[in-house]
Amino acid sequence: MSEEVRYSLASVEHELEFSRLQKLQAINDPATLARLDEIGIPDGARCLEVGAGAGSIARELVRRVG
Repeated sequence: MSEEVRYSLASVEHELEFSRLQKLQAINDPATLARLDEIGIPDGARCLEVGAGAGSIARELVRRVG
């Protein structure tokens, strides 16, 4: 038997989910940015951002690598 797999928050209104992700960013970004400062991201680096959030770390990586 094949079960349909659904994203658990698929029925949540977009604005509510985006607000939740922004709150996660506000909590987690300072530590993530401090870690990026610690390890250093050179110009032109290739980066993969796979965490939760609304895109702030992806935008920061773009800014840092050029």
